[in-house]
Formats: sequence, structure tokens, C-alpha cells
Amino acid sequence: MKHPYIEVVPFDDGEHDEEMKEKARCKREGKDLQEREGNQKIEDSAKNVEKDTTFLAVAKSGVVEIMEELNSKVKASDKKGLLLVAMKELEAKKSDTNDTAYLRAAKHGITEIMIALESKLKSVIHETNSNNENALLIAVKYRQPRVVEGLRNRLSMETFQSLILEMDNNENTILHLAAYPCIDNEDTAWKISGKGIEMMWNVKWYEYIDGLVPDDFHYIRNKEGKTPGEIFKEENKQLLQSSIEWLKNTTESSSIVAALVAGVSFATSCTVPGGNDQSGKPNLKGQPAFDLFSTCSLTGLYFSVTSLMVFLSILTCRKQAKDFGNILPFKFFMVLNFLFIAIFAMLFSFFAGQYLLLTDKYDKSSSLLYFSLAGSLPVMYYAFLQFPLYIDLAVVISRKVPLNPPMH
Repeated sequence: MKHPYIEVVPFDDGEHDEEMKEKARCKREGKDLQEREGNQKIEDSAKNVEKDTTFLAVAKSGVVEIMEELNSKVKASDKKGLLLVAMKELEAKKSDTNDTAYLRAAKHGITEIMIALESKLKSVIHETNSNNENALLIAVKYRQPRVVEGLRNRLSMETFQSLILEMDNNENTILHLAAYPCIDNEDTAWKISGKGIEMMWNVKWYEYIDGLVPDDFHYIRNKEGKTPGEIFKEENKQLLQSSIEWLKNTTESSSIVAALVAGVSFATSCTVPGGNDQSGKPNLKGQPAFDLFSTCSLTGLYFSVTSLMVFLSILTCRKQAKDFGNILPFKFFMVLNFLFIAIFAMLFSFFAGQYLLLTDKYDKSSSLLYFSLAGSLPVMYYAFLQFPLYIDLAVVISRKVPLNPPMH
């Protein structure tokens, strides 16, 4: 059987490939367009929340100064709810461990966030974490005196007392937590110089918290069967020994200086520049420089001997932990003042005597300038070396509430 003739048209591969390529190109362009639109939306969204994200990051780090600076640069229309958004974000990230934004603010000493949360929701005051620690317990644990003082001033007596009476899961009261040593990190460490000053601050902190609690807190035992006093004695035993050694070394070296100043001042006071006349009166009597010499030599002798006696009393006195609270800091602060005055007076008595002897050879104004500078430089150098210790002692004595650790 014959089949009808069918004209077969050859298939054009090149034309079909071009058509498929065109469709693929259009499809790719569509996807690229969608991708560009999506990326643009992401970038726009990132720009819109950039300030909020920065604010949240700063809020989490606890740097109040940067938060305030950022808040001052944000437009007025964008400020609304910015702080609340930051706190909600903090609370959301910590909801699984019961560590809320309010408790984190108490831990890092950010009282501004605590006040803002308290104004929005009063019940945040009684929030606790997984260890059953409220804001007051956390503030004492992480040594945030500003938070403790803020809660004490803002809350009613009944509310504050209710926070004081609570315990954590280990049955630690706030006095137990105050007895433990400082957590070793930059956020909670006292910024001081020397082991002795650290011991003074530990005693000051414990005494401050002790003044907030009832007397029967001294006898409460935690799950380990320890009272706050036993914990403080045990945890600060090594620090107490180091502090006693530091105080002993500092006192011994300073007493040597005081003895040298006393000897020089005594020799100076017994020497009369210019000699005496036939009646035994000083030849230079009545001159201002001679009066300065006499006054400074006696002043140097008096204060150097006094400082030497105080140094000896420090070496021989009792050195228990509670003595580092007020007695020893006050004695050490006063004896540093005595020694400083003695050195200052000794130098100026010496230079006043030299001024009287050299005024005939040199011009008075140039001699006075030279001796003033020469007498001031050693005193200034000594003051510069002792300045950190001097300031730390002054702050320990003058403050009832310990200094708050710097925020980072």
C-alpha cells in the first residue's frame, strides 16, 4: 500500500535554541528583579531599625552615657517607645532563664532602666530569676551600691523590707551575699590601689548592708550552715593577711622616712644661720627669711616626730577585719598628712637658711625664685607618688556608702 506523500520540513535547531534562550533570559531577569526588590526592602528595613538596634546593643552593654548620647541624636518622631523596645528585647532574650530586663539592669547598675520599668509596671520590683534572687539580692551580689540606694529611696519601707527578707535558693540573705568576696570581673571590682584599700572597701560594704538588715540576720544560716559573719571571715582570710602585710610594709618604709626627717629637722633647728651676736641673739633676727626658717624647722620637727609615733602605733595595734573599716584608714590618712607637712617644712627651712646665706652674693629675686622652685619640686614629686593612695583613703573615710563600680 502506497502511503501518501508527506513533505517533511527539516527541524531548525538554531531557531529553537534562540527562542529557549530568550525565555530563560527573561526568567532570570525576573528573578534578579525580585531579588533586587527583596534586598532593597531588607536594606530599607535595616536603615529604619539601625538606631533601634544600636540602642538595644548599648542597652544590653549597660553604657548609659552612650544611650543618652544616641537618644539625643535621634529625631523626636523616632524617640517614642525606644527605651521600651530595648527593654522588651532584653526581656524576650532572657525569658527562658527568668532573667528579665529589670533584673539585668539591677545586675549592671543601670538605674535609669529600672526606674522606667517601675513606672510602667510596679510588679517588676518583685521579679526573681531562676535562683530566686530579686533585684536587691542581685544588686548586693554584684556590688551595685547605687541600685541599693535607689531602691531604698524610691520604695516604701514595707516594700523595701519585703525585698530584704527574701532569700535565694541557697537560703542566702543579702548579708550572706555581702560577705562573699567580689566577683572577679571589671564590672563589679572596686577600682582601688592596694590590698589594704580593697580590704577596707570590703569591710565598708559589709557594714553598709549590715546597717540595712535586722539584728537577727547575723544568726541566720544558709544551706551550708554558715552565718554571714563566718562567711566573711572565711572568704576574706587570705585578703586580710595580704592587707596586714601591705600595711606593715608601707608603715615600716614610711616610718624610716619620718625618722630621717625628724633627725634633719632637729639638726636644722639647732643651727642658726648667720650666727649669734655677743648677747646670744641671732644676727639675722627680724628678717622674713629667718622667721620662715625658724617656723619651718620647728614645724618639721614636730610633725615628723608625731608621724613617727603614729606609725609605731599602727605597727603595734590590733589588725582584725573590722579595724580596716574606720580606725586604720583614719590613722593612716592622718599620718600621711603629718609626714607630708614634715617633709614640706624641712625642705623650706633648709632653703630659707640657704637663702639668708646667699643673698649677699646673688640678687634676692633670682635667689628667691630658685629656692622656691627647688623646694617645691621634691614635695610635688612625693605628692604625685602618694596621690592615688591618699585619694583612696580620703574616699574610704568620707563615704558611708561604697563607691559604685564603673559601668562599661
